[in-house]
Amino acid sequence: KDDAPEFTQQHETRYDRLMSKQISDEDEIEHLEANHSDLFADLEDLLNDYKPDLVGITILEPNYSIVCDVMEFIKDKRPNLPIAAGGVFPIVSPETLIDNPHIDLLCVGEGEDPMTELCHKIAEGKEIDDIQGFWGKKEGHIIKNDPVPVHDLSTLPHPDYTEFDERLFHKPMQGNLYK
Repeated sequence: KDDAPEFTQQHETRYDRLMSKQISDEDEIEHLEANHSDLFADLEDLLNDYKPDLVGITILEPNYSIVCDVMEFIKDKRPNLPIAAGGVFPIVSPETLIDNPHIDLLCVGEGEDPMTELCHKIAEGKEIDDIQGFWGKKEGHIIKNDPVPVHDLSTLPHPDYTEFDERLFHKPMQGNLYK
């Protein structure tokens, strides 16, 4: 082992540096200030800058609480802006979510085709309560359209993530940072 200590020592030094939490208070405060963002101020800026005709939001059960806060904020700022919710939680438990007063449309299956149809109908000023794959609300009634058949996801274009902060795609695990 004496003939290969250099790699081991370098590796251990790097590992110790990555795993230690020996950071000065000033460095930590500077880091936090440089990366600070206010979710609701940022969201309000986005609503004002983009002036969307629709908000789509993904709901997973663990993020449902914050999603409710976000939807409530959106409805407070833009009460007539439709919110379409999709994701794992709505697919698995639509009956639980359709009563949420901030959800206008609930995607109850794969949403690629229904979302495209929804966007086209909104752009054309057409009714949106009959779109297959969505449950909706109209005049106090819940409209439950059938889900769409499962789509061959390999035929869809790759998602465009260019609008997202690159740091959102890095996750620490076992002392390493993965993308």
